[in-house]
Amino acid sequence: MDIAPMMVDDDDEDDILPAASLAPATTLLREQALGLLSDAQTAERKDKEILLKQVQELVLHRDPALLDEVVPLLISEFQADPFPSIRKFLIEFLEEVVKSHPSFCQPGMVDVYGFALIQEESPAILKRVLIAATNVHRSVL
Repeated sequence: MDIAPMMVDDDDEDDILPAASLAPATTLLREQALGLLSDAQTAERKDKEILLKQVQELVLHRDPALLDEVVPLLISEFQADPFPSIRKFLIEFLEEVVKSHPSFCQPGMVDVYGFALIQEESPAILKRVLIAATNVHRSVL
């Protein structure tokens, strides 16, 4: 039986991977989510909605571990947004978070509903707030 000698490649320069490829997927998703949030802060209404929906996809479906960091940022940045559609999106997003992850209910999330009930002038958003708040409380209990 003939055994062929193993070839050893001493040239390790080609084997070095860029630092970004060594980073865990969570870190990359975190950076992507935070970048989208940053872009959404200065975007126009339509672009802002698209960016926030991308954030929603990342944190709800691809890496729920990001909820702890992203949800408080969403609340603080977009709770009093001048566009009603963005405030409505925030209400719906928080409702979806609690439905998908009932154990994730932070005190600030309930405050958003209270703030919206006190400050909101749009009847459509007020109606959505009441529906979402009911669903959130049902999910938590």
